[in-house]
Amino acid sequence: MKRIYLILSVFAFVFLISACSSDDTLDIEPYEYQPTDIDTTTALGKKIYEIEQKYDSKVIYNWDSHFIGNNANAFPPKAEKVYDFLLLMEEIWFKPYYNNEFLRENLPREIVLIGGSINYGEENGTSMSAAGQADSQYRINIGLVNSFDPDMDPESYFSFRYEMQKILHHEFAHILNRRYGLPKGYSDISKGLYLKNTHFSSLGGLEALNRGFIRPYGAVNEMEDFATLSEIAVTRSEETALYSLFRIVNEAGNGYDYIGITDFEKVHQKYKLLIEYYNNLGIDVQRIGNEMEQWIIEYAEEHDL
Repeated sequence: MKRIYLILSVFAFVFLISACSSDDTLDIEPYEYQPTDIDTTTALGKKIYEIEQKYDSKVIYNWDSHFIGNNANAFPPKAEKVYDFLLLMEEIWFKPYYNNEFLRENLPREIVLIGGSINYGEENGTSMSAAGQADSQYRINIGLVNSFDPDMDPESYFSFRYEMQKILHHEFAHILNRRYGLPKGYSDISKGLYLKNTHFSSLGGLEALNRGFIRPYGAVNEMEDFATLSEIAVTRSEETALYSLFRIVNEAGNGYDYIGITDFEKVHQKYKLLIEYYNNLGIDVQRIGNEMEQWIIEYAEEHDL
């Protein structure tokens, strides 16, 4: 089990380079449904039609740049990659909730697939790459589709699947907090400690935890704080989420310390509020985290990772 914790902590560290882009205001304008013709004579068309009928969500992979805005650039996915990616997306995003009614009500009306990352140029001259984007209450943009291959080697598959789980549930958390707001009292826990206009790369991992953020990107604003913690709660068991080892560069910058989030009271308080929040929506995220982690353990043991 200690080896599995190490694997989880390594991928948690790798994921620090991934970010999402989201608007931190509630967007609840009426959705304007635009019907599309779906060719159900192909396996891909049948899957897209099935998802739309089951969840009232349209999968879009032929798109133009207006989906990501004028301040970003990206490219569409390869058509031959989309079907396999949708199977993975269903397995790690939709099915774990065991609640089609909840999903039909809360999934974004449009799921836009992107071949690679969404790349942003910022006013201060820096750039940022995002693996996902909660564009509005009604649309999620999901990247890295072209990087997936169901026949990739076990270690690559393990890494990609684990990262994509966190991306998908992170972005879905944005959809939920746009619809229902944040847990009461959540943003008060780190009041005055959010970075706001300071780039998150200036914040070290240990300092982020001390301020109440599971990783530095969570310090950007209250919404990212909630989404970064959600990605942990939904993809790890309660035991691992609370007591697992996190890989943090030590103060000297030449090694790693291993610590648990129970050492950081602000993070722990937020975690408890987050679990209650999902429970009030009828979702047991700790059950989902248990099942997600069980797959990780079994897969890692089977492939000697």
